[in-house]
Amino acid sequence: MHAQRKTNSTLMQYKPANAPRLGAEMAQSAHSISVIIVNYRAADVVMAHLDKTLRELDGFQSAHIFIVDNASPGDEFAELTHYVAKNNLTDRVTVVDSGGNLGFAGGNNVGFARAKARGDDFILLLNPDAYPEPGAIHRLAAFLDAAPKTAVAGAQLIDSESGEPNSCGFRFPNMACEFLLETEMDIFYRLAGGAFAVDSKTLSGPLEVDWASGAACMIRTEAISGEKLMDDNFFLYFEETDMMLNLRRQGWSVWIVPDAKVVHVGGVSTGVVHNEAEPPRLPGYWFESWRYYYRKNYGWAYAFGAALAKTGGVYLSRAVTSLSSRKSMKPQKYGADVVSKCLAPLLRGAR
Repeated sequence: MHAQRKTNSTLMQYKPANAPRLGAEMAQSAHSISVIIVNYRAADVVMAHLDKTLRELDGFQSAHIFIVDNASPGDEFAELTHYVAKNNLTDRVTVVDSGGNLGFAGGNNVGFARAKARGDDFILLLNPDAYPEPGAIHRLAAFLDAAPKTAVAGAQLIDSESGEPNSCGFRFPNMACEFLLETEMDIFYRLAGGAFAVDSKTLSGPLEVDWASGAACMIRTEAISGEKLMDDNFFLYFEETDMMLNLRRQGWSVWIVPDAKVVHVGGVSTGVVHNEAEPPRLPGYWFESWRYYYRKNYGWAYAFGAALAKTGGVYLSRAVTSLSSRKSMKPQKYGADVVSKCLAPLLRGAR
């Protein structure tokens, strides 16, 4: 669950023409699939859209939904369990008590264990504030079926208010892009060739990317060699980025399938909405995940360099903003948080 600013450029090194050619959309699928929905304070949204997801699972050889409740306040576990029983859905939906707030990675790992025990071919990760449009789940499954070297097929996220596509495919973060993104200067975005995000409005077909949003993506179970789907040292944010980096290092690919559309509300569980006029302050675990991602995958020296680059970009943006009428779109107290929660801990911490 890691969001970045949209850009006007696609990932130039990848060509949609390389995508597998799909036949007619499947009405039936020989595959088995599990859907994992990690719930925290979003039971009303889950129940409001559960029927849409269930309808999309018709035609699969076997399908099941696991709703993993992460110790939501107000006993949402009991609320969800009652809803499933009242609507006679117990053969299609299981509500699982995770035993505590394990975060996005930990909650998905609980669901993954259930899906793996079922022997499913594919697993769909679906945010509690997201629901598929007609045909979306079958299109993702069809893509994976036609592309045996692909581990992840990401859906096209659609903003629930505007109806416009949201960014859902990204480059892996790196030191240079940390600086370029933080400057908020269009010229640096263009020089970087689009920095992180793919502009989904330009996609005419499937596109290979570095990583896809975990809000709605289908994963080939065979590609996951361990007992866990994600590294649960991440509480929230960067966990799917880390997972897909590991998959690509193992030789698997990750694609976006723009015809598989999933409506996404965003911010229901976390309260973090990235397109607000005045974005709220980012929670501390965002910065903890940022540090852990870089240290784990690239080492202390690179993580420290990325923190320096990020800090430099933030304060360059502040200087430019103060000299112009342009308003910064950064979260509240962001500059201070970057220094105290990205840079300072790495400066103090042992390698």
